[in-house]
Amino acid sequence: MMAAVARGRLKVYLGATPGAGKTFAMLKEGRERKQRGEDVAIAYVETYGRARTEELLAGLELIPRKRVPYRGTVLEEMDIDAVTTRHPKLALVDELAHTNAPGSANEKRWQDVEQLRDAGIDVISTMNVQHVESVNDVVEKITGIVQRETLPDRVLDLADEIQFIDISPEALRKRMRHGNIYSSDKVETALANFFRPGNLAALREIALRLVAQSMATSRQVLAPAEDVLVAISGSAKSEPLIRRAARLARRLGGLCMVVTVGSGGAAKVEGYQRLAAQLGCSFVSLGGPDIAKGIIEAAQLANVRHLFIGESRQTGLLARWRKTLADQLIDSLPDIDLHVIATEHVAPPAEVEPERRLPKPPCRRVGVVGRERARDRGERGGPRPLRSLRSLGLDPCDVLVVHIRDVVKGFGLVHVVVEEARRHLGGDLVARYVVGDLGLGLRFLLRLALGEVPEVGGHHLDR
Repeated sequence: MMAAVARGRLKVYLGATPGAGKTFAMLKEGRERKQRGEDVAIAYVETYGRARTEELLAGLELIPRKRVPYRGTVLEEMDIDAVTTRHPKLALVDELAHTNAPGSANEKRWQDVEQLRDAGIDVISTMNVQHVESVNDVVEKITGIVQRETLPDRVLDLADEIQFIDISPEALRKRMRHGNIYSSDKVETALANFFRPGNLAALREIALRLVAQSMATSRQVLAPAEDVLVAISGSAKSEPLIRRAARLARRLGGLCMVVTVGSGGAAKVEGYQRLAAQLGCSFVSLGGPDIAKGIIEAAQLANVRHLFIGESRQTGLLARWRKTLADQLIDSLPDIDLHVIATEHVAPPAEVEPERRLPKPPCRRVGVVGRERARDRGERGGPRPLRSLRSLGLDPCDVLVVHIRDVVKGFGLVHVVVEEARRHLGGDLVARYVVGDLGLGLRFLLRLALGEVPEVGGHHLDR
């Protein structure tokens, strides 16, 4: 009976940005280990024409690449069969997150590496932090660039060693100016966009956190694992919500479960299911009309420690008196930490200059009157706030002028006006003129009707 083949080890050189020196470090280690008598071969390497990197190729065996025809051209990929047949003790494989050409044995290069490890071959590889799936959205916000090539976090989690190639933003930009990374015609563009000091510092911080977490895991100094559940509705903010929950679960050494509530559409659900699989999260679709009840039952059954939900915006008077989803979850799950994540607004890419807004013109005063005043003006059917604006030939304005004579009627009128104006102005409202009998009772009702609309004045309309 043949003995089982020992699985190969994986070492990853991790960089914060291109040009940090990952490939250089990989080749340097390969040469040193070859000099010590180990069987080393290059399975795949990209030097990008960098002279100092190409110098390190001398003396190392380079396994020929596989040529793959694709759309009238020929692409070169790592020949996984040739490497397996050659079976070196150590294979050097550049760009771990690379997507292979269609028709290759595996879709991703990290899958090729796993195949080599299964065959008992040790592998040293390289990658940048922006290719880690769980931080993909964070990197996009920092750089304004969407990274299409990513790999699951579990690939790094299962690596035997991660070595961070650290370089300060200033040193990297200096290396760029000397032409050690890109050709001279691309240097200034790169320095003004991706390689700005702020971008480099932020990416470096993300990479350092990943390495610190890896070291803590390998040395078994983590606190007890804490599982995370994230509830999504299928809206546009669901993807960053999933990634954020997965990052916390990974940091705490726990499992992450994604549950869908409501009807987000089959296509969206499938997309989020694929993302959850990439991040190593389980995925469950909840049925039933009671969203809060479904989430509570899922959290209790999974025995999670953390629960993520998105921010919910409720409008209308009655909504202010009802318990929100967060309130219901807090009451029913007192032993679980609830994370309510605010809606994230997508900013324009960093290299694009923001659109300059023209100064807002002074707002015209618009009077909205109570029922008695409406009759005096000959309007039928009671107060019609937006109709009044149109009849005056005015557009909705960000200054709301309210005339109140009666407590009950005034309360109803203010509420209607606020809701209608909010619908047209997107919430950019200010209650500047409030007139009439403002006793304590009316002031209380008025604040309820105005909700979060700031009140910045109290003058009579005719003054």
